[in-house]
Amino acid sequence: MTNEEKRVYEAIPEGAENAIKLNKLCLKLGYPEDGRLLRDVFEKLIYNDHPICNLRHGYFRPRTREELEAYLKIIRSYKCKFNKKEYRLKKALEHFETVPIDLYESGIKPRRRTLRKARKAINE
Repeated sequence: MTNEEKRVYEAIPEGAENAIKLNKLCLKLGYPEDGRLLRDVFEKLIYNDHPICNLRHGYFRPRTREELEAYLKIIRSYKCKFNKKEYRLKKALEHFETVPIDLYESGIKPRRRTLRKARKAINE
């Protein structure tokens, strides 16, 4: 752990009830208020086995197993959302590779009949 990482880690309170908002932590540590650089430090700390949690009301070091499990639950929900998004984008990519797509208000309109006709024409 670098000196900067140690300084950040020690500035983060322990326990969910003591969580601190990102903008307050940025001011306290002298980071830009957008928090990007500080979140990069959090990521490095997590990869070095120093967990930093955020239960949407601020950042803290977990004091109990339950606090860490609650944060993991949030992380898993993000992963699920990203997997769904990745699946939909891959499906959209298939349309680009085969036939033109129609865009309408709620997203991509599947053109299965046109796709079957296009495949049939290619095979003939």
